[in-house]
Amino acid sequence: MKALRRAAAALYGLHHDDREAILAQLSPHEQQALRPALAELASLGFTRSIGAMLEADAHPAKAVSDGDETVARLMSADAQHIERVLLLEPPALVAELLQAARWPWAAPFVDRLPAGRRKEVSDLLFAANPVPVSRKRWLLRMVADRLAEELSACVAEPALQVGGTARRIRWFPWRA
Repeated sequence: MKALRRAAAALYGLHHDDREAILAQLSPHEQQALRPALAELASLGFTRSIGAMLEADAHPAKAVSDGDETVARLMSADAQHIERVLLLEPPALVAELLQAARWPWAAPFVDRLPAGRRKEVSDLLFAANPVPVSRKRWLLRMVADRLAEELSACVAEPALQVGGTARRIRWFPWRA
């Protein structure tokens, strides 16, 4: 019975799609054993994922003293654009941004991350090292500026659907 509870706890923390994909690989007998354990975790109120935790906590920004325009631009963003802006950024920077305020796009953004990257970001979030105010201001300005570039590029460039997410196509002119 201990192994069943450990398996349920491990599955419970995964994104819904990942959890269902793993369950689909199991025999019907194993699925019948795990599903009640997963339901029990839900009934006890365990947080399903870092994205669910952020979503439950989502409300207007905490006191961020970088100016209303920067925060407003980031508040009005959606998860898909934030994902594009932060695609190549290190998990520590992503965690710092998520700590800076309670963003309405935080939960969907985190749920869109690949499992390994999501774990790295959530580990850093749970460590919760305080971010210096000057770094927070810089980070908010940098992400807001990159978001503005991303939004203007999205209008100018066509998108290609790849693996369930839209990716921009760029054509670079050949240089002599």
